[in-house]
Amino acid sequence: MICVALLATTVTVFVFSAGYSATRSQRTAVKTPPKAAAKGSPNRPAKSLPMAAAFTMPDADGKSRSLAGYHGHPVTMFFYCGCEWCHRCATDWGQFQRGGALPKDTDGTTPATLIVYSGDASAAKQFSNETGLSAADTVLLPDPKLDVTISKYDAEPCPRVFVVNRDGRIVYTNNHKDDAARSAPEMVIVSRALDALRKAAQPVTSAASATKGTSN
Repeated sequence: MICVALLATTVTVFVFSAGYSATRSQRTAVKTPPKAAAKGSPNRPAKSLPMAAAFTMPDADGKSRSLAGYHGHPVTMFFYCGCEWCHRCATDWGQFQRGGALPKDTDGTTPATLIVYSGDASAAKQFSNETGLSAADTVLLPDPKLDVTISKYDAEPCPRVFVVNRDGRIVYTNNHKDDAARSAPEMVIVSRALDALRKAAQPVTSAASATKGTSN
């Protein structure tokens, strides 16, 4: 007798929130992001990297924010639910922010950190205060209905992180065996995200500039 096992794969994203719980109908209705997102890596050819899903949503202060607004700049996007794993991960990232570990963009600014939080604005702000995230470099995006968390990124389990390059392509997400959410140490996850962000923030050398440099 020959048995064939069908393996189902799940693509996830980085999320922090308090009291996060999605219904079965929410989860089954979600369209899984392109399979390429599962292997996001800064070592892949740029054109083969998956595009980050576009979204527009109000931040914790009511200001409209869109991922497209950061085009031309690398960003780090975390998805949190407020659980203990999310707290530890955010605390580690906050230490990186305050310690000056994050790279500078070509314009001299620190790349933004977007926190998509599975809760309301008040809960998102409390989470940020508890974990010591840098207010200057962090944008809090409450997502109480999980419109972005689930429908756009299928971001469970948390914590999940996506590093997006200047072209809006995902160069890293923690969905590998050795950096998976709630399995790998939080420091492993944030360290890999930092490494990917540093690579994404490096100046891009155009073909014309490279040719000119070699001709001199």
